[in-house]
Amino acid sequence: MHRTLLPSIVLLMLTAGPALAHAHLQASEPSAGAVLVQPPARLRLRFNEIVRLPGTGVELAYPDGRTRRLGPLTRDPGDVFAVLSLLPPGLAPGRYAIRWRALSPNAHRTRGDFGFTVRP
Repeated sequence: MHRTLLPSIVLLMLTAGPALAHAHLQASEPSAGAVLVQPPARLRLRFNEIVRLPGTGVELAYPDGRTRRLGPLTRDPGDVFAVLSLLPPGLAPGRYAIRWRALSPNAHRTRGDFGFTVRP
């Protein structure tokens, strides 16, 4: 039994370690691909682990290509895995992109993007 248990434990550690070492986006509000009747007032990003606020950031890309760094980011008081940011008021109709970067507690960096649309 010892001969099969030890290799299994080593294999589990090798495969689980890298997956736990990076912050991956699990959910967002607005959600990826959302089509909204009203412009959202805030952005909420939920990760699979707690992220470091210094080193984590969000950029908003407007329909015309302009970009704006959002912030400051704050922790969601109801969920330690989520961060919040206000969005600029009165977003005009069009497709917006959110570009995020996250810093894990062990200093691994991840990034990604998604979009949402505000209808006229």
